Amino acid sequence: EYPSNTGVHSLRWCCLRLLISITKLYPQGCAQYWALFLPQSQITSPKSSPNRAPKTLVTIISGCVIPPPSTEEKIMAIKAAREFLISLPLELWSRSGYLTNRVEVSLSQLIMCCYEQMRREQTVQCVDELCVTAKSLITTIPFNVYNILVDSAVLLLNQVGECYMLHDRDNGKNLSAALQALTECFGGTETPQGDLTPLPIPTLTWLRRPLSAPFIDNVFIMILSVYAEDIKTKGSTAMLKLDLVTRMVRSVSWVVIEDEDRLKNFVSLSQLLIGTNNIPLKLTGVKLIGAFIEGKRKSNTLSSNSTIGSTSMLSIYQSLYQMLQENNSSIRVGVLSAYGHLQYSDWLVLLSNEPNPLELMLSICLEYSGDPNGNVRSEACRSLGNIITECLESIGDLYHEELKTRILKIAVDTIMVTASAVEDSKPGVRSMALFAMGNIAFTAGKMGNLNELFQNLPLIRLSLVALSHLRDNDDKVIGNAIRTLGHLCKLLYNSEHKAILRPSDSKVWMKICGETAFELSRKIELAVADVIDTFQQRSWRQRSHAKRHAWGACQALSAILCSDVANEKVNQSGVKSALLSLIKCVQYSHLLNEKIVSGAISTLISVPSSIYNHYSGIESISGLCLAVCLVNLEEAEKKTEYKKETFELVNHLLQSSNCFDIITCLNYQDISQSNVQILYGWMVDIGADAVYFETVMEALELSSFSTDIPLLQKFRSRAEKRRRDEVAFRGDQHATEQEEDDDEDEL
Repeated sequence: EYPSNTGVHSLRWCCLRLLISITKLYPQGCAQYWALFLPQSQITSPKSSPNRAPKTLVTIISGCVIPPPSTEEKIMAIKAAREFLISLPLELWSRSGYLTNRVEVSLSQLIMCCYEQMRREQTVQCVDELCVTAKSLITTIPFNVYNILVDSAVLLLNQVGECYMLHDRDNGKNLSAALQALTECFGGTETPQGDLTPLPIPTLTWLRRPLSAPFIDNVFIMILSVYAEDIKTKGSTAMLKLDLVTRMVRSVSWVVIEDEDRLKNFVSLSQLLIGTNNIPLKLTGVKLIGAFIEGKRKSNTLSSNSTIGSTSMLSIYQSLYQMLQENNSSIRVGVLSAYGHLQYSDWLVLLSNEPNPLELMLSICLEYSGDPNGNVRSEACRSLGNIITECLESIGDLYHEELKTRILKIAVDTIMVTASAVEDSKPGVRSMALFAMGNIAFTAGKMGNLNELFQNLPLIRLSLVALSHLRDNDDKVIGNAIRTLGHLCKLLYNSEHKAILRPSDSKVWMKICGETAFELSRKIELAVADVIDTFQQRSWRQRSHAKRHAWGACQALSAILCSDVANEKVNQSGVKSALLSLIKCVQYSHLLNEKIVSGAISTLISVPSSIYNHYSGIESISGLCLAVCLVNLEEAEKKTEYKKETFELVNHLLQSSNCFDIITCLNYQDISQSNVQILYGWMVDIGADAVYFETVMEALELSSFSTDIPLLQKFRSRAEKRRRDEVAFRGDQHATEQEEDDDEDEL
């Protein structure tokens, strides 16, 4: 692989190759070698001979070393700089969000070096590598809004844009490299975790400046003027251009929206794509429109041109309706996804015109009478859930009664259709149908002013449907069933608008509470078993889903355990099982996921005292929970995690506990005098009332718990002191009231 010549150029080339290899194998060591980037003036004195200047990567790229580097060496130096940059953990040099001065100077030197070389360089390969390096610089460096690096990065990005325009006109060979670099700089690249990369700050800054206007105009004008030629001669390049436009309208839709000519060009491009008979191009057109709708929704700066009322945009949205009947399932999925991102103002216009896309979308959801493709049915359910949620959240501001009634009717129809779609044979459809039901139920509960909707929702049937899928064979379906059931139970039991029940439904209505509590407790128990039983032969995927289910169950139980029917005899077994599973989450908080623990503590705090009092006595639930909290608090002295939340729970439990509950706490196997001492210290700190000191004191006297006399005496003395303080306070309050009465008599 060595060059044919054997002079100093060859040696430098080999050293650069070696540097790339070392960087890839040992990225941690890169932190020690910032001198590779430092400008010459910082590491050599002005009197040094140019021949003795260090051969840094920056100097090699810029060609200012003696002897000058060959093209191969320059390309290798660019690659080395890129690999070096990608391997560096730049956040180590960040201080409060800003890079240190030394790092900024080095990176700025490299950015400006790439910028200057791109302006002067004639070699196609070098320009190609410089474009890729520019992309790495812009997407890797942790820029700050006020970072001095941003201005230099904007210049570099603009130069890549000019390179793209130059070679687009000249049909240059390195068009692809510049195009790919620009596309990456607009964000939207999927990460290994499934997220999309954000829009880099330099790109956003560049687009806000007039400097970028020629590039943006070129993107739309050139792609329309030479589009047919592109498809025939270089289809891959044309698709790259479309990918660039798609990312642009998703990330910065205002660039298109706020300029009338660009908006017209975008509409023309969209119509050109969706009007073709080429399936890949038609699918690209649907994705382009979907990206624009998504970007318009996220944009905070919408002009009058952005409203769906404009003739051109309305024509695009109406043309989507025709493509819902395309033979290609991917196109139908794309159209449904685009509809799902439309805003409330858009739907007001669409629902006022014919045809109404929602009616067709409802018919798509069902397996035997709807679309034959499971992915299409799944996307239809998901989009309908988003659409109805969007409309219900804004319906209070609507004064058009006929349109309001129409939206509420569609909402009821949607939740009934999705309730049927839950029985689909495809797990993806079942999952999205439950997702849509949950979204609508959550929004209905949050709004609280939708009487017409409540009167028409069969909440018992919907709850039973969700309950039946807690034992589904697909984990994602179970997760959405848990979430949906929590929202439905909140409507069923705790809403201001009580469910309208027939006499025959009252028993079913009551039993749902206990059955749901029991099923959700099983989900929590499974997650707890995963962390305490290491011999279980369960995969990482199974344990991961169990954690998600447990977290959802902890949240859903809040609505169930706070209901009026939780104390009914028929529900006692399920409610008790749920409470014990939540207490286990607190007990094993050091092993469980923090979201599960926080959710469990939050739910236990929300449980009314009447529920705890119902399970008072020898096997007191509140006593057991109090003991677990005190044991955990002793361990929490070394770490503050959950400490505040646990003390809030202790306060709630103490207010609902009697002497027998405290005895249960003291009889807990792991409770010790140090735990009781923690309780005493906390009660003193918050200024607990005398009755609580007396309750604990009485329990200490009656229980078999071995305690020191001084500890018992502490509770007795504090109880007496607090009692005196309370009497004195009431006396002062009575005297103040008497003085006020006397003043009134004088007046």
